[in-house]
Amino acid sequence: MFEKISNDSISSPKVPYKISDVKASNFEEFSDIFTKKYEPAIQLDFPKLKKTKAQELYDSWSNVDSSFTPEFFDKIVEISKRVKCDPEDLIGLMYNESRLKPSTVSKDGKYHGLIQFNSTSLKACVKNALDKKLDIQGLDPNITVSKLDKLSREEQLPYVEAYLMLFKDYCGLKGKKVSGGELWGMIKSPAQTKAKNKKFLQHLQDSINSAKLVPLKYETPFYLRKAD
Repeated sequence: MFEKISNDSISSPKVPYKISDVKASNFEEFSDIFTKKYEPAIQLDFPKLKKTKAQELYDSWSNVDSSFTPEFFDKIVEISKRVKCDPEDLIGLMYNESRLKPSTVSKDGKYHGLIQFNSTSLKACVKNALDKKLDIQGLDPNITVSKLDKLSREEQLPYVEAYLMLFKDYCGLKGKKVSGGELWGMIKSPAQTKAKNKKFLQHLQDSINSAKLVPLKYETPFYLRKAD
């Protein structure tokens, strides 16, 4: 019987009773009583801390794939600040390119990883970052696409940042905030992005906006869906 609970230390000055006052014959009844009586007072005493953007993204996308880590979204937010883009746009473009799977390789074998690097673009972005001494940690000067295939999401992100920094310069966007369309345009067609092709960029932005809605399809937590 739950009336035997003696932890009187869990009480609130705003409520004139203690947990030991709760009388219940089973856990469900106890939970219902506790929720109605104590939860409001506990929330008043200990207000919920506002989640960071990275935490919000992790909570949302971890329902899509349970292999996502908080570290991945921490890095996404950090990179987005340096690139000057919306972190959700960055996730959206990577979802469209690779479904956020770092081992993704195109059917012809030319394109690899989160943003589908080819051998030339991968080497060029690393060389540019090293030559300009950009503050990007974790770059291997001898990286190849075969090595890239073996890296985790988190380990591939420095290369994503290096690529975007290289093509921001090329597209005349250095130091500017970039839209989702421009962000993905630097991968799909740097030339059209540099030319500010509005129809092209809007099409890409629309596709990214659709990708950002993907977590809404997975509102039931992953571990519950697997149990079905």
